[in-house]
Amino acid sequence: MNYDLSMAYFKRLSHEDFNNALERLLANFAQLQPVYDLRELDGVQGVYMMILDKYCQIYVGKACGKHGIKHRILRHWHNAVPLDRLLSGEPEESIMPIDAFRALDTTRIYAAAASTAANAGSLERALADAVPNCYSLNRTKAGDLAGGLHEAIQYRRTRSLL
Repeated sequence: MNYDLSMAYFKRLSHEDFNNALERLLANFAQLQPVYDLRELDGVQGVYMMILDKYCQIYVGKACGKHGIKHRILRHWHNAVPLDRLLSGEPEESIMPIDAFRALDTTRIYAAAASTAANAGSLERALADAVPNCYSLNRTKAGDLAGGLHEAIQYRRTRSLL
Protein backbone atom coordinates (compact mmCIF):
# COMPACT_ATOMS: atom_id res chain seq x y z
CA MET A 1 0.00 0.00 0.00
CA ASN A 2 2.76 2.46 0.92
CA TYR A 3 4.63 1.71 -2.30
CA ASP A 4 1.57 2.38 -4.47
CA LEU A 5 0.69 5.55 -2.55
CA SER A 6 4.29 6.76 -2.78
CA MET A 7 4.49 6.17 -6.55
CA ALA A 8 1.22 8.05 -7.07
CA TYR A 9 2.52 10.87 -4.84
CA PHE A 10 5.77 11.15 -6.84
CA LYS A 11 3.80 11.39 -10.10
CA ARG A 12 1.82 14.36 -8.74
CA LEU A 13 4.97 16.40 -8.07
CA SER A 14 6.05 19.09 -10.53
CA HIS A 15 9.46 18.46 -12.10
CA GLU A 16 9.81 22.18 -12.77
CA ASP A 17 9.15 23.10 -9.11
CA PHE A 18 11.50 20.31 -8.02
CA ASN A 19 14.32 21.60 -10.21
CA ASN A 20 13.75 25.15 -8.97
CA ALA A 21 13.96 23.97 -5.36
CA LEU A 22 17.14 22.02 -6.14
CA GLU A 23 18.72 25.06 -7.81
CA ARG A 24 17.94 27.17 -4.71
CA LEU A 25 19.57 24.51 -2.51
CA LEU A 26 22.70 24.45 -4.66
CA ALA A 27 22.88 28.26 -4.63
CA ASN A 28 22.56 28.35 -0.82
CA PHE A 29 25.05 25.51 -0.26
CA ALA A 30 27.81 26.41 -2.70
CA GLN A 31 30.20 23.90 -1.10
CA LEU A 32 28.20 21.07 -2.71
CA GLN A 33 29.83 20.01 -5.94
CA PRO A 34 28.53 17.62 -8.60
CA VAL A 35 29.99 14.12 -8.50
CA TYR A 36 30.66 12.35 -11.77
CA ASP A 37 32.76 9.48 -10.46
CA LEU A 38 32.18 7.91 -7.03
CA ARG A 39 35.83 6.85 -6.90
CA GLU A 40 36.63 10.51 -6.21
CA LEU A 41 34.79 10.14 -2.89
CA ASP A 42 36.58 7.02 -1.68
CA GLY A 43 37.70 7.77 1.87
CA VAL A 44 36.30 11.34 1.76
CA GLN A 45 34.27 12.29 4.83
CA GLY A 46 31.44 14.74 4.41
CA VAL A 47 27.90 15.29 3.22
CA TYR A 48 26.18 14.10 0.06
CA MET A 49 22.90 14.66 -1.73
CA MET A 50 21.42 11.90 -3.85
CA ILE A 51 18.97 13.21 -6.45
CA LEU A 52 16.25 10.92 -7.82
CA ASP A 53 14.89 13.01 -10.69
CA LYS A 54 12.24 10.51 -11.83
CA TYR A 55 10.64 10.71 -8.38
CA CYS A 56 11.43 14.40 -7.63
CA GLN A 57 13.19 13.31 -4.44
CA ILE A 58 16.37 14.30 -2.61
CA TYR A 59 18.19 12.38 0.09
CA VAL A 60 20.76 14.09 2.30
CA GLY A 61 23.31 11.97 4.12
CA LYS A 62 26.73 12.09 5.71
CA ALA A 63 29.69 9.78 5.87
CA CYS A 64 32.15 10.13 8.72
CA GLY A 65 33.76 6.70 8.69
CA LYS A 66 37.13 5.83 7.21
CA HIS A 67 35.52 4.50 4.02
CA GLY A 68 33.89 7.80 3.12
CA ILE A 69 31.01 8.95 0.96
CA LYS A 70 31.55 6.42 -1.82
CA HIS A 71 31.14 3.49 0.55
CA ARG A 72 28.05 5.04 2.19
CA ILE A 73 26.27 5.60 -1.14
CA LEU A 74 27.11 2.09 -2.31
CA ARG A 75 25.61 0.74 0.93
CA HIS A 76 22.36 2.60 0.18
CA TRP A 77 22.20 0.99 -3.24
CA HIS A 78 23.00 -2.53 -2.05
CA ASN A 79 21.22 -2.72 1.33
CA ALA A 80 18.19 -4.94 1.55
CA VAL A 81 15.57 -3.20 3.67
CA PRO A 82 14.06 -5.56 6.27
CA LEU A 83 10.29 -5.74 5.97
CA ASP A 84 9.77 -4.23 9.42
CA ARG A 85 11.84 -1.16 8.42
CA LEU A 86 10.01 -0.29 5.18
CA LEU A 87 7.39 1.73 7.03
CA SER A 88 8.02 4.57 9.41
CA GLY A 89 4.54 5.17 10.77
CA GLU A 90 1.31 4.55 8.92
CA PRO A 91 1.35 3.43 5.25
CA GLU A 92 -0.55 6.60 4.24
CA GLU A 93 2.20 8.84 5.59
CA SER A 94 5.45 6.89 5.63
CA ILE A 95 8.35 8.17 3.53
CA MET A 96 10.03 5.37 1.58
CA PRO A 97 13.59 4.68 2.77
CA ILE A 98 16.46 5.67 0.48
CA ASP A 99 17.66 2.06 0.71
CA ALA A 100 14.51 0.98 -1.18
CA PHE A 101 15.91 2.69 -4.28
CA ARG A 102 18.87 1.52 -6.36
CA ALA A 103 21.76 3.00 -8.33
CA LEU A 104 19.78 3.61 -11.51
CA ASP A 105 17.19 5.60 -9.54
CA THR A 106 19.92 8.06 -8.53
CA THR A 107 20.48 10.46 -11.41
CA ARG A 108 22.72 13.04 -9.75
CA ILE A 109 24.95 13.26 -6.71
CA TYR A 110 26.40 16.34 -5.02
CA ALA A 111 28.93 16.21 -2.20
CA ALA A 112 30.97 18.40 0.12
CA ALA A 113 33.97 17.27 2.12
CA ALA A 114 34.00 18.06 5.83
CA SER A 115 37.06 18.33 8.03
CA THR A 116 35.36 16.87 11.11
CA ALA A 117 32.34 14.75 11.97
CA ALA A 118 30.84 17.73 13.81
CA ASN A 119 31.15 19.89 10.70
CA ALA A 120 29.54 17.14 8.61
CA GLY A 121 26.69 16.80 11.12
CA SER A 122 26.00 20.54 11.12
CA LEU A 123 26.05 20.76 7.33
CA GLU A 124 23.88 17.65 7.00
CA ARG A 125 21.24 19.08 9.35
CA ALA A 126 21.20 22.50 7.67
CA LEU A 127 20.94 20.96 4.22
CA ALA A 128 18.26 18.42 5.15
CA ASP A 129 16.21 21.14 6.86
CA ALA A 130 16.44 23.27 3.71
CA VAL A 131 14.97 20.56 1.45
CA PRO A 132 11.20 21.06 1.13
CA ASN A 133 9.42 18.14 2.82
CA CYS A 134 7.59 17.14 -0.36
CA TYR A 135 10.95 16.45 -2.03
CA SER A 136 12.80 14.88 0.91
CA LEU A 137 13.48 11.16 1.38
CA ASN A 138 14.97 11.80 4.82
CA ARG A 139 12.76 10.03 7.36
CA THR A 140 14.09 11.77 10.48
CA LYS A 141 15.96 14.93 11.32
CA ALA A 142 19.53 14.88 10.15
CA GLY A 143 22.79 15.43 11.99
CA ASP A 144 24.09 13.72 15.08
CA LEU A 145 21.25 12.19 17.09
CA ALA A 146 22.54 11.91 20.64
CA GLY A 147 19.36 10.07 21.65
CA GLY A 148 19.85 7.40 18.99
CA LEU A 149 16.78 5.48 17.88
CA HIS A 150 14.53 7.18 20.45
CA GLU A 151 15.44 10.60 19.08
CA ALA A 152 15.02 9.40 15.50
CA ILE A 153 11.51 8.19 16.33
CA GLN A 154 10.72 11.41 18.19
CA TYR A 155 11.70 13.50 15.14
CA ARG A 156 10.26 11.15 12.52
CA ARG A 157 9.25 12.91 9.32
CA THR A 158 6.07 11.99 7.50
CA ARG A 159 4.00 13.29 4.60
CA SER A 160 0.43 12.83 3.49
CA LEU A 161 0.46 10.43 0.54
CA LEU A 162 -3.29 10.68 -0.02
